[in-house]
Amino acid sequence: MNKSIKNFVIVVLVISGLTAAFYAGMWVGGNFNQGEKSNYLTSNDPELGTLFAPFFQAWDIVHEQYVDQPVDDLKLMQGAISGMMSGLGDIHSSYMDPETYRQASAPLQGGYTGIGAWVDTSGDTLVILAPMPDSPAEAAGLQSGDIVIGIDGEDVTGVAPDIVLQSILG
Repeated sequence: MNKSIKNFVIVVLVISGLTAAFYAGMWVGGNFNQGEKSNYLTSNDPELGTLFAPFFQAWDIVHEQYVDQPVDDLKLMQGAISGMMSGLGDIHSSYMDPETYRQASAPLQGGYTGIGAWVDTSGDTLVILAPMPDSPAEAAGLQSGDIVIGIDGEDVTGVAPDIVLQSILG
């Protein structure tokens, strides 16, 4: 047999063998973990996997067994983050979902909706901290410390401050 033909046959056999090994590895790797739950974590830290195992177990149980399917994954995750922040035990640390953050940061960006006042919703009533300059709140004479007891003639005493705030924002 000609030497160049012999070399060509060897190269083809080696390439074929490598290709077969590659596809066999892909097949074995694809079927190896079938039926097992994935870790979900991208970290290589095994302690994180152990720490988060109960979280992911609860996540799977909710998705598989909760009666009112489908569940809202975004709300679940936001609730989990909120709970994590509460777990710090620090009154100055909390989580705001994107909509709450947008509402809270609007006055800091120079624009506002509603009456144009900085407010406090941490107590039992909605309290005016200060009216914004040239705002409807300032024009109406609202002052720091005022308690909102009515909106458009409707009594809101006893209504949760965050609900009163939503009414003011529209």
